[in-house]
Amino acid sequence: MAISKISSEAAPGFPRDAFDRVQVAVRTTQAGAHPLAASLRTEITAASLAVVYRHRQAWESGEGLLELAQQQRSERGTDWHFAAQTAVFGFYVSLLSSFESTFYALYFAGAQLSPEEFPFIKDDKTHRSIGPASAAKAFTQAWPDDRLSLKLAEVSSSYIHKDSHLAKTRNILAHRVAPGFEHRVMLLGEDLADAKEVNYELAWGGRPVEQLIPETLAEAESVLGSLWEAAADFLDRRAI
Repeated sequence: MAISKISSEAAPGFPRDAFDRVQVAVRTTQAGAHPLAASLRTEITAASLAVVYRHRQAWESGEGLLELAQQQRSERGTDWHFAAQTAVFGFYVSLLSSFESTFYALYFAGAQLSPEEFPFIKDDKTHRSIGPASAAKAFTQAWPDDRLSLKLAEVSSSYIHKDSHLAKTRNILAHRVAPGFEHRVMLLGEDLADAKEVNYELAWGGRPVEQLIPETLAEAESVLGSLWEAAADFLDRRAI
């Protein structure tokens, strides 16, 4: 399948194939005579673009933080701490946002097919009520045994629930504090008195940044990919 215009700007690790299948299926799914059909597809497109951009921002922020983590103290500029704080903030905030935008996009995709189960589609004021929990609930009510409904409920209640690591971290960064980084110095030399610093690892929350960022991103991309795969299968079965 050709890469869609929306996903052409996606970063590495983004689930392009499943994402593009959804974009094609949305355009060919029968929306009936719903008076808001055009608006629904506009919302899907806008939210889908947000998914791509938020994931890319998380990826770029992570790459930037890894580069900063590799710098020795003597190499740091005067804005090193600000740049590192900005990178970790952008990473977590954007990563969670890519999931929130996914649920928002899929809510409107479901509303094309079963509008009576998706009540928050009337105006901009009610759109703020659309979130992971409400999207999962709507799909469960409309298609209780479908793979997509089960996946949405699973991810909403565990991976991005307010008590999950990803959501907690985002909220701490966005509303409370700027994290302090830990430095674990590595010394070279048999005699401690004569040993010289040759390298150190930057850590946050007890985990080296070089481990924390790639592992967090890989896990998120796996979950994000499973959501879009389930959505693609769901919509493929309902396309014209």
